[in-house]
Amino acid sequence: MYIFLVWFWTLLVSEMVVAVNGAIVIASYGKEFFLPYLVLCNNDAYLHIVPTTPYSTNVLLTIKLLDNRTIYTNTINQSEVLNVNYSALMDLNGGHYKGWQIISSQAVSVYLKRSKGDMTILLPSDALGTAYLLPSVATVSNDKFRVIVYAVQNNTTINVSGNSFDRITENVTQGNTGEKTTFILNRFESLILETNNMTKCTLSADGAIGVLTLRFNELQSGAACDVLDLKTIETVPLSSSFGKHFYYRKFDQQANLTLYITGEEDGEVLVKTDQTKFQVNLTFNATVSLDFPTARYVTLMASNPIQVYATTVIVITETQEYILNDFFIPSQEQYVRCTMTSSCTELCPLFLNGASSFNSTDPNSFEQFSFSDATESLGFNVSSEIISHYLYNKDIIMKIWTNSSFIYFMCEINTGRVFPLGMRLSKLYRACVPDIVANGGLGDGIDNDCDGQIDEENINMKDDDGDTRIDEDTNFICTPVDITPVRTLPTVAKKKRAPTLLDIAIDEQDSTMPLIAVVLSLTVAIFAVFAVISIFMFLELLSRRKQIRNTKIRPFVS
Repeated sequence: MYIFLVWFWTLLVSEMVVAVNGAIVIASYGKEFFLPYLVLCNNDAYLHIVPTTPYSTNVLLTIKLLDNRTIYTNTINQSEVLNVNYSALMDLNGGHYKGWQIISSQAVSVYLKRSKGDMTILLPSDALGTAYLLPSVATVSNDKFRVIVYAVQNNTTINVSGNSFDRITENVTQGNTGEKTTFILNRFESLILETNNMTKCTLSADGAIGVLTLRFNELQSGAACDVLDLKTIETVPLSSSFGKHFYYRKFDQQANLTLYITGEEDGEVLVKTDQTKFQVNLTFNATVSLDFPTARYVTLMASNPIQVYATTVIVITETQEYILNDFFIPSQEQYVRCTMTSSCTELCPLFLNGASSFNSTDPNSFEQFSFSDATESLGFNVSSEIISHYLYNKDIIMKIWTNSSFIYFMCEINTGRVFPLGMRLSKLYRACVPDIVANGGLGDGIDNDCDGQIDEENINMKDDDGDTRIDEDTNFICTPVDITPVRTLPTVAKKKRAPTLLDIAIDEQDSTMPLIAVVLSLTVAIFAVFAVISIFMFLELLSRRKQIRNTKIRPFVS
């Protein structure tokens, strides 16, 4: 009986820990994806699938049609990558031109690449949102823009506003243009919008949707697909993932850099480079474009959350080709973080499988930058290093890291493209919901106090980030002798800032309900344990009384 009680108590406590610390980290890697039909005939497009799981295990990859029929399956190990030809998937479609489900047994990153030129990363289904923002982008030559919007739930209502699209295709049905249009899509149905002039556009829905953009010259239109001179293709991140701090360092192969900065409200952005420093003002319905032809690096510090869209040209040295690239720059708040296991082992998502040793390309490849926000009140350091990775055809990799997070950018010098390898897509700032949990989350990877930082405090009963709260958003702390290091990041001292009215309001109101929930959960759990113990004690008492009644007293005979 006592063994059963110990087992019951252990199970109950473990379930309570899962309930309190069971937050899900949203990132660019995952287990379930949807690739919408791109109406694209290009034969050189392919899926590049990279396992990101830190565990040594085989990964089962399955691609299905929308009727749940499996058309492709393969198994790869943790250190391998998998390429799947896009044209082969079209041939296996059987005339069903809507898209494909990609399902993996472990977390993977899925990239859509071509033999040469720009590419994009697909977002997993759990990283999709209900609000998106498309920036105003300068049109080059006869470029057209195609926006593909897809739903992952039935009866999803989508509102499109801010741009007059020249052509609208909804489930292969022609529609009309307009300043604001409402559409209803079912699961895995797509909406295709085209325009010759890409101005700021907002997309909102009552269910999760995904958004991709293509920049192209149309060569020939067809019934099933179009032959396009595809320039760039990008997956649009959800608006709730916008950040305030951005850093980007150019590769030597980049001929120029243009940043398109867009926000959902008025604000200011402080811009710093190795050559200059200035401030720009943002208005609600406008995108600000900034050119940096000679700057080595650029940092942006905004008063409100912003989106940063980059356009650049990569020069292929051997052929002297100039290849256009577009990509969204992840904010520092969305850099990747490692997690700590209960055994004090640090696990980091993988992005360069089968990686050989990194080697700096030159002694001056390492840089550090002191970061602050637009008010100069909160600061931290960002370090970057240009490194080479010989397993990837001598491609160049840039590693950027802070004291608690990191990100990689890759420049493929033979195929003419540059892109970030992975990022988080956590809900920040206005989209963030405070969730003050026991011990500050213990490294749950969530912005528990909605200050734009994640796991920024140590468990030390001190106000590490200067917001008047103590241990409200903590990392997982192990003793030095127990830690199994995976990476080394510099320790950075933070500047404290004065508390704001928002901080005080959150502290007095929003933190109350989660704490009450934790207390109630513990109370119920303890009551349940005592109830079970009481029941077993009562049964034991009845058993003993029965034994006493059945015992006969016999006289002693000598």
